[in-house]
Amino acid sequence: MRLRLDNIPAETEETLQPDGCRQVRLQALTILLSPLLPGAVEDALPEARVIGPVQQPALPALAARDCPADCRLRIGDEKLAETALGWPLRLIFLQVCREGNDAPVEERLVAVYQFLRYSAAALVRGPALAEHRPQLTALLQSGRPQWHDPDSGTVTALWDIWR
Repeated sequence: MRLRLDNIPAETEETLQPDGCRQVRLQALTILLSPLLPGAVEDALPEARVIGPVQQPALPALAARDCPADCRLRIGDEKLAETALGWPLRLIFLQVCREGNDAPVEERLVAVYQFLRYSAAALVRGPALAEHRPQLTALLQSGRPQWHDPDSGTVTALWDIWR
């Protein structure tokens, strides 16, 4: 089971990461998509990695992915929304900042999805994300669960074999 973004072109290449996340390169953007997980994904990021108080619910660990050790995440705007299909969606805009320096090193956008009792997260990294908020929001709002794994068998496939 995995998170699917409908607005990503089908020919876009995906790379499977060792932790089960899928990495997608879309022009200058890098997008990491977590697998669907039972429960909440927002409880794994240590508070030491965040500038200021940690909001509740907290950030998913994916938010700090590949963040340099001398950097912290500054939480910016947060928006509660829905996907195009009506699933709950939480968008969190972040900046990666070096300790003792307010200038951001990188901007990030994290999307947290809730699909029944499963959840997933997406991390968008790239230059000038703030300039492209409407397009990125639309991209992330196309998120939906893909309940079956395309590499595994289905009841329909078994039925076709049996007939």
